[in-house]
Amino acid sequence: MSALPQPEPMQLMDAASEMVAAKRVEGRSTNHLHRYTVILGRFVAWLESQHVPPTLDALTARNVRGFMAWTMDEYLYSNHIGSGRPRQLGPASLRHLMIDLKVFAKWVYEEELTETNQLARVHLPPKEHRELSIFTSEQLEALLSAAAADWRWFGLRNVALILTLIDSCARISELCSLTLDRLDLERAGGWGRALLWGSKTKRERPVYLSPRTVLALREYLTAATPYRRSDFVFIALSGPNAGGPINQNSALQLMRRLGEGAGISGVRCSPHTLRHTGATMYAREATNPMALQSLLGHTTLEMTRRYIHVANTDVERMVMSAPPVGQLAPAAGARGDAAVVAGIAAGYVQGTSVKQLAKQFRRPERTVRDIVRPLPRPRLGQAGYVELGAAAAMLGTTRKALMRRIEAGKIAGTKFGGVMHLSEDTVAGLRAGAGFRLSVRTA
Repeated sequence: MSALPQPEPMQLMDAASEMVAAKRVEGRSTNHLHRYTVILGRFVAWLESQHVPPTLDALTARNVRGFMAWTMDEYLYSNHIGSGRPRQLGPASLRHLMIDLKVFAKWVYEEELTETNQLARVHLPPKEHRELSIFTSEQLEALLSAAAADWRWFGLRNVALILTLIDSCARISELCSLTLDRLDLERAGGWGRALLWGSKTKRERPVYLSPRTVLALREYLTAATPYRRSDFVFIALSGPNAGGPINQNSALQLMRRLGEGAGISGVRCSPHTLRHTGATMYAREATNPMALQSLLGHTTLEMTRRYIHVANTDVERMVMSAPPVGQLAPAAGARGDAAVVAGIAAGYVQGTSVKQLAKQFRRPERTVRDIVRPLPRPRLGQAGYVELGAAAAMLGTTRKALMRRIEAGKIAGTKFGGVMHLSEDTVAGLRAGAGFRLSVRTA
């Protein structure tokens, strides 16, 4: 009896297509799926150059090591955005390449398309631990000046994008997908909040925007209204997608161009460098890795530990106490000074104390008092309540003096979101010289 014919081994790219479809159902990001296809296609091309049939039988440790050696020594990657010269892959890219090949080998084995996992014993290249690359305050201001010099509302968008990246520590993909209904610029004290959706983490998280960033966003959104064709916050200015959402490649090219215009060297000008910079500036003032982990959208503390060590605070309090944009020196020129004055004024009438404003905008308290003197009294931070700093401004005293009276039980205090407030009646009583017993509660 003749032996039954053996089935032809499955083609590598056919198996790759099946894996990509399966990973798509599992919820993997579009970028991940595209990367699988590109890397496996590159492996198939290398096999063909070695006259090896590109079937699953070729998915061996020997072939993969040969492919990796060729990639390290000879392969030049020429698809860097804005780069006119090919370059070799870096250690991190080589590690990701091997990880993706091992994922593929494991998947085809678990799907019983191969009898063994040929790459189970292939070790990954060592993980590279490099110093975080961040901008200095002077470089950030130079970058903002270069952005503001762009024509018409292009400059307004670019300034708003940079400030938002610093304050929020967002990934550029998250800001590209941010829509207007997830942006709140009406919070107390001139602050804002955005709800980011992470395509990488599949989670939603809030980030907070300082008054200077909120002012820049307001100015940009107003100027961009006639050109808008979508509900995305940051829109493209030209090309076939004009009026639609800006894409990641455009943002990368923009940052590289602005970096060159600002004369910045020694640091990569990219949106991700702004994310690193913002996180590092927060870490200088805050000490809770859990809060910073939440702000950055990390799924584990491993990456967050690069920025900060342990303490006990929450994300919003951390952001309010040390906004990265608030740590920048005011922009030079009348436009920058006007933005600072407007930010102080907006924060004051919405209940932020003079002391807090002085810290946020890096101005002496005496200067801030001169700016706010002709303004109306701060409005209430909560219905029927006044934030303690705003109450101190109304009463011509200090926050510390009021806090001492609360601690002594002479007046009542109420906490909203961890911030002490006085009721409107208490403030009126203090004006009339009356006293109140202590009644501190948390709302």
